[in-house]
Order: sequence, then structure tokens, then C-alpha cells
Amino acid sequence: KETIHPTEKPVKLIKHFIEIHSNPNDLVLDPFSGSGTTAIACLQTNRNFIGIEIEPKYVEIANKRISDYKQQLKLELGVTNEDWISKT
Repeated sequence: KETIHPTEKPVKLIKHFIEIHSNPNDLVLDPFSGSGTTAIACLQTNRNFIGIEIEPKYVEIANKRISDYKQQLKLELGVTNEDWISKT
């Protein structure tokens, strides 16, 4: 499978580690966030996250992945923008 980062991990793997090492609503710190896989896993498991990345290219990629994920979630839930803003 083609990846967007040289050391990208599967979301499923990171999600597993997050679930066994934290609780819902906990804060997860990823000091090398790369393409945002940990952020996506946190969103999927109801965790808060802080991502740090030095490469602007990967910051853009991670921000887009997070935005795309949230947009897809809104579509699946049938939530309006106004409802979403008040809940996030």
C-alpha cells in the first residue's frame, strides 16, 4: 500500500495502542505526528490529542486528513455546521 509519509503506521494499529493505554477523553501527545495517524485514531476513540510536527508539508497533510475525517463524520451523522460547532 502506498503511504503519504515514509514511516506511516496503520490507523488500526495506533488505535489499538491508544485504547489499551488511555481512557476516553484522555489527552494523547504525539510529538512526531507526521501525517496525523495518531490524531485520526484519537478522533475515532474519543480521545483529545496534541500533535507536533516540524515538517510543514506533513502539518498540511495532517490538517487535511483531520478536516476530511471530521467532514466525513458530519456527513455520516447528518449534522449541520451549526450543530457541529456547538458540539466540538
